[in-house]
Amino acid sequence: MEKIKVFVFTVSWNAHNATIIDAILQAEDLELAGVCLGKSMGGDLGWQKKWARMKSYGWLNLAKIYWQQSRYRRQHKDDYRQQQALIRSVEAQIFGKQIPVFQGKSLRSLLRQIDDLGADIHLSVYFNRIIPSWFIDRHPAIFNIHPGKLPEYRGVQAVFWTLKEAAARATVSLHQLEKGIDTGPVIYENHLDIVERSIHRTLLGLSRLIAVDLADLLRKIHRYPSTPQEENKSRYFKRPDSGDIREFLKAGNRYF
Repeated sequence: MEKIKVFVFTVSWNAHNATIIDAILQAEDLELAGVCLGKSMGGDLGWQKKWARMKSYGWLNLAKIYWQQSRYRRQHKDDYRQQQALIRSVEAQIFGKQIPVFQGKSLRSLLRQIDDLGADIHLSVYFNRIIPSWFIDRHPAIFNIHPGKLPEYRGVQAVFWTLKEAAARATVSLHQLEKGIDTGPVIYENHLDIVERSIHRTLLGLSRLIAVDLADLLRKIHRYPSTPQEENKSRYFKRPDSGDIREFLKAGNRYF
C-alpha cells in the first residue's frame, strides 16, 4: 500500500502539536513528509519582534502567566511529564526517520524547498504565519486545524477568545485552506465541554479530540463532505492586547 505523504506546518514543539503529529506518525498508511517549524511569540521574525510581542502582553500580565505555568507544573507533575515525554518521542521519531525539518526567517524561501517534496497533503497545525496564495494555488490539498468554531472564531488565539466570552464548550475545526484567513469550507468539527478555564488544558483537550480522528480524516479527505462557512456569522479576532489579557485573567481564566 502506498502511503499518503503529509507535510505539517506548526510552531515550536509543544504538547498540542506533538499530540496531533504523533497521530500521523503512528498511522501505518500515512507518512510524515516533513515539518515546518515556526517559533512562538514571533521569534522567527527576529528578537525585536519577539520583544515587541512580549511587551504587548503587559509585564504584570506576563508575570501572572509565568506564575500560572509554574503552578501548573507543580500541581500536575505526572501529566506534565507525560506531555514532555510525548514531545521528546515525536522529536526522536522525526530525527530517527530523518524527516526534514524546515526553520528560518524567510517563509518564502522555505516554501520553495517544501514545494519540491511532493507531499500529497499539506496540513497547518496551529501555524503562526500566513501561507501565501501562490503556495495554496499550487497545492489544493492544503488544510488547517483551527482551535475554534468557524466562522464565529476566525483569527488568532481562538481558545483565548472562546474562554474570554465564557463559552460553555470549545471547538476544533478542520477546513480547506484558502487565501482568506480561516475562510475555507469546514470538513470536520468536534466539541469539548469546558471544565477548566485554561488555555493550555482546553487546547490540549481539543488536540486529543482531533488526533483520534485525524488518520481517518486524512485518508478520506477528498471524499468527506465540506460545508461552506456562513459569512453572516463570521467574526475575526485579533491578537489580544494587554487590556484584553488583564480582563481575561481578572475573570478567573488561566493560560495554564
